[in-house]
Amino acid sequence: MFDTRSGMEYRSVRVRQDRWLSAALRIVARDDPSWGYRLAGGYLRLRGWQLNDKRVFRLWRLNGLSLPPPYRPHRKVRTGDKLEGSARHRNDVWAWDFVHDRYGDAEPLRCLTVKDEATGYCLAIKTGRHLQHRHLKAALREMITLAEARVIIEKWRCRYNERRPHSSQNYITPEMAYFGVREKRKA
Repeated sequence: MFDTRSGMEYRSVRVRQDRWLSAALRIVARDDPSWGYRLAGGYLRLRGWQLNDKRVFRLWRLNGLSLPPPYRPHRKVRTGDKLEGSARHRNDVWAWDFVHDRYGDAEPLRCLTVKDEATGYCLAIKTGRHLQHRHLKAALREMITLAEARVIIEKWRCRYNERRPHSSQNYITPEMAYFGVREKRKA
């Protein structure tokens, strides 16, 4: 005779294991949103997780990670169409434009305006009779700090070399491949 009561208290071990893996995948997807399930799986394997790509893919889809955004038509401004995305924070997008006018004696007047799209704040206005692209470059050079770019680029380089596994290197980091470290490290 089949006893159905024995199965009433059964709790799947797989559900508990998947809960931890799902949480780890969400953290990886939050930290590196451009990664797919294979890179995320390779990254977790480097940290000691025992898993395969099928399991990672199943949980990746189940959690809705890195799915394409819903379709939105992209339109151009001049034709009444929309631009891709919008500036949400200060300094996300800067817009620049040349404004033309004439004095009363028909002499030309040009203004170069640079504004922050999110806040509408005018960052700079340069005026002159004949403004050219070199004036735009000089104005932008004054407003952007090269040191900030160096810091951001160095942070990206370190993350790329030390954190991101590469499929061409059998899902180890470039740092591990460069220095000859082939075993998985725990972190």
